Amino acid sequence: MSAAIILLTLFLTQTFPTFGKYLFTAGNGIPLGIAIAGYGCFLITSLITGIPRKSFMNATLFTLIFITYCVLTLLLSPLDFGIRNLSILIKIVAMYTSFLAGYYYLSSGGNLKSLYKTVFYILIVHIILFVDHIIDPRSFIQNLYNVKDSVGGYRQFRFPGTWNLPYNEVLFLVPICFYFFYQTLYSQNGTSRFLSFLMCVFVLFMATFGTQSRAGLIGLSLTCIYILFNYIFYSVTWNKGVNVSIGFLMFFVIGLMSYGIYQMLVILETDQTFYHITKLVEEGGVSSANRVEQIQTYYNLYLKDAPIRIFFGFGPARGEDMYIESIVNYLFQYGIIGMIFFFGPWVYLWARLVKKGLQCRKSQEAMAYLLLHSSIFLFMVMQVAMDAFIHFRFIPIFYFLAGVVLFILNHPERAQNKIRS
Repeated sequence: MSAAIILLTLFLTQTFPTFGKYLFTAGNGIPLGIAIAGYGCFLITSLITGIPRKSFMNATLFTLIFITYCVLTLLLSPLDFGIRNLSILIKIVAMYTSFLAGYYYLSSGGNLKSLYKTVFYILIVHIILFVDHIIDPRSFIQNLYNVKDSVGGYRQFRFPGTWNLPYNEVLFLVPICFYFFYQTLYSQNGTSRFLSFLMCVFVLFMATFGTQSRAGLIGLSLTCIYILFNYIFYSVTWNKGVNVSIGFLMFFVIGLMSYGIYQMLVILETDQTFYHITKLVEEGGVSSANRVEQIQTYYNLYLKDAPIRIFFGFGPARGEDMYIESIVNYLFQYGIIGMIFFFGPWVYLWARLVKKGLQCRKSQEAMAYLLLHSSIFLFMVMQVAMDAFIHFRFIPIFYFLAGVVLFILNHPERAQNKIRS
């Protein structure tokens, strides 16, 4: 029953509408509220019935320190820095409940097969929205999920899914693409392998040409190069099927990067479908220029006169002139110390997965760990263009999955039967 509550919570956090047209960004708190309520109820019930306390206390201590630090940055930030953004405290609580729910999921009657099915059902919702977006990008359904004109005036050409912005949608789709790539390599059934290949290609199409995200295109290209680099230096003997597939991946990366370079050098005026990509040269990359301008504003108004703030930040603030969609957002608002809180757990998990992958001697197991830490690599690379670690859809699913993965790493024997089931 506990596992069912967790999976239902996970599904709702990714599919429940935020009523963007009607509530604007205020609706973004709905998935976080669902996560805190659903995962929180599970944790309270588990504490009563009995769960391992050491991991619970460690996560609680980390969260309390994190919240205390954010409160201090709020109190000590300059009065003219902008409206205080208290939503970060809610997001930290959502991170905490999501991670712990994932960590105790397998030990509470859950299994990976049910988790895979839930994520697949979430993907089905995204596919339905994608088809609806093709038919009418301003339909009633699209308005339930996305803020009006939230993609810079090009909403009619770019698919934002349930994540409000196209380049955020990429973060959800690419790891799923990796999953189907893995199933294509190792599925025992020929039909299943073929269907997995088709799904891999289709999801990849949604992530690249559907979203038309330049940040996503670059992030995916770098991640594929990262996979190829690790593939070359992994100390396992890969089977013939993997070698052939990796060869195709190499051609894909070369083609993808060549297409990206071509789009940056040549303006295609005949097809407005990919207008957002082609406007990079024509307008000098408006979104990129905006980010540079925002960074310069932060530096001139604040950091230039108070360089010590590079360590502690200015505190969370909100407003059109106070927002940066990149890693610099963490740096200016939370400082280097704050960035350690945001990035530290992901770097730790990435290092654990890399270490475990290098110890594998079986091709299938090694590929699983390779694609897992490649997904985390993608998350961290994409922070250059966005602040996804505090995104309202990212927190409930990927902090939850991080908890599941860490439990498997810490308790491989206890998790083994859950993996097989």
